[in-house]
Amino acid sequence: MRLIRSGDFPEQGWKNGGGRTREIAVQRDAAGVLWRISLADITAPGSFSAFPGLQRIFAVAGGGPVRLRIGVDRIVDIRPGDPPVVFDGAAEVAAELGGEPAQALNLMVRPGHCRAAMDLADADFAPPGWAKAVWVIPSAPCRIRCRGRTIAAGRRDAVSLPAAPFALVGAAPAHVVTIGAASSATHDGPAAAS
Repeated sequence: MRLIRSGDFPEQGWKNGGGRTREIAVQRDAAGVLWRISLADITAPGSFSAFPGLQRIFAVAGGGPVRLRIGVDRIVDIRPGDPPVVFDGAAEVAAELGGEPAQALNLMVRPGHCRAAMDLADADFAPPGWAKAVWVIPSAPCRIRCRGRTIAAGRRDAVSLPAAPFALVGAAPAHVVTIGAASSATHDGPAAAS
């Protein structure tokens, strides 16, 4: 298990220049990003950067709500605790705030090269059989137990775990990102990409 404190996430500007994001973890190959997990603050309405060739899984981790306008005809309202939203990274996407600024958890994955999912967990969690790595991002301080070890994590810290069952103790729900090898399926559900 490896803990990364939220204050230690590298920060970088958005591709479109409209804000900043903090990168939790990324894997690249010679062609670019295979998968990336990041946190971003949405403080004003605006457009998302385009990432052709990637699929995005988006969740509101705090604040909000956020209204996403995806392409011409898809509108999604999302709050903390709602299931993540999956969309094409090349799509034109604009965000509107329904109240306070929001913190967004983003997972980007290159379809056909790796497989990923984002879930909410509030107690015991067993990753799917295809998982190779698991990241947990708690919404409140908690302890995470996995394979006989326990680690304490703060709000929005990230914990990298082996692909094994684990338990959350003393937290509101945490986002769980699962990464694995590519499969022939296009979706495992509303918060999965492959």
